[in-house]
Amino acid sequence: MGAQPMKTVFAFLIVAAFLFSFSGNEPHKKYTYTGKDYRVECEMLNGLYDGVYTSWYTNGKKKAQGNFKDNMRVGNWTVWDSTGQMKMKREYKNNFEFTRTFPAYNEGPAKLFSVPVYKLEYEEERIKYFFLNERAVTISKRIWRFIPRKKKSPVFSKEQLHRTLIDAALTNKAFVYEDDEFKIKMSFPLIQNIAPDQDKKTYNDSLIGYKIKEDWFFDNDRMISETRIIGICPVMLSGKDTVDAGWFYYPQLRATLCKEKINSENIPAYIHSLDDLFFFRYFYGAIYKESNVHDRSLKEYANGLMLEQERNRIEYSLIELEHDEWLQFAP
Repeated sequence: MGAQPMKTVFAFLIVAAFLFSFSGNEPHKKYTYTGKDYRVECEMLNGLYDGVYTSWYTNGKKKAQGNFKDNMRVGNWTVWDSTGQMKMKREYKNNFEFTRTFPAYNEGPAKLFSVPVYKLEYEEERIKYFFLNERAVTISKRIWRFIPRKKKSPVFSKEQLHRTLIDAALTNKAFVYEDDEFKIKMSFPLIQNIAPDQDKKTYNDSLIGYKIKEDWFFDNDRMISETRIIGICPVMLSGKDTVDAGWFYYPQLRATLCKEKINSENIPAYIHSLDDLFFFRYFYGAIYKESNVHDRSLKEYANGLMLEQERNRIEYSLIELEHDEWLQFAP
């Protein structure tokens, strides 16, 4: 039993129409978002957060400010309460490693919320996930994204990812499932239908992108947010419909992706493999669904400008929810 086709009126082709492309000459773009509880101004490059990010409370007081580089927090980040009082300042090496510079570290045997307890370490060629205590997760969201096919996106460079997924399916290195609940295995994964052109050594145009299912959460032990990918699914075009070509359970797939090395001058030096590419989130994917009681996608209740506004609301809320947690647990 194969995956069921979906109409092209679904989010994917709409998303592809306005999403950012990875072109080396694209300049930084500034974006502004005004929500119910805060206003945001930020810079982006090739669809990634890159540059100054600032948010304000509705009373005009600055809430948070810092810099992103390639979707990663870098340098100094500061948060203030609604009265304008600075509550916390950190200096980031990357999303996971930082030093708190204000308030000063506590002296004595207990340095509560002072020193980050996580360092990036590789184990069997992949970055080791930090052990997560369920009690430490103070807030979480499940998010679904779509990464549209772009020639200069590193996700699609040399079709390396797609070739790797096909090989994993054919050699049983990873199972392929009918949906993102990973309960029923595909007897004949549709990913095999996206066949290569043996003369040109490339794949045909039926591959239009990838779906991503992921969990975002705030870890109170480390005082940071993190996103971990749960599943990835190639999406192919079949006539006028889009079809899921099979869901891969990402934790199982990591052992394969980490062995696929990336050599390119156009990506950050710390990205060595396909697994690194996703771990450091060096990609842009448009949100098409967040966890909700009605199990609805964004397209089911929003369209046009409302769809883009809703997508932006969710994107910026993930950043601002972390700032809210910093304020709540600030010494």
